[in-house]
Amino acid sequence: ANILLLLMIFMFVFAVIGVSLFATISPSYFGNLENAMFTLFICVTLDGWIEIFNTLRTQTFAVASIYFVIFILIGAFILINLVVAVVVTNLESAIAEQDELELQQMAEEKGNQDDKEEPR
Repeated sequence: ANILLLLMIFMFVFAVIGVSLFATISPSYFGNLENAMFTLFICVTLDGWIEIFNTLRTQTFAVASIYFVIFILIGAFILINLVVAVVVTNLESAIAEQDELELQQMAEEKGNQDDKEEPR
């Protein structure tokens, strides 16, 4: 949850910067905060960022390059950490569940062995 909050704050800051820098150049991507957040979501997933960058680089190559390099490097790193955190959490819960099942099976086996030994 903390990583997701960090990603949302990071995207919001870059959306505000993107609107102030690129709103007149590309209003379809950065015309308002809502479009900018959606555009940055596309960029952070590394899905269609090249098309977005190509529309901006024709007029502001240096600014667009710096903006996208910083955003994609940090944003993708945060997103990958979020995915890794989810995978690790699920793996830990699966391992704990498996350990609990094994302990129950061992307890049942021991109980069955004790029941067999009592009639002597």
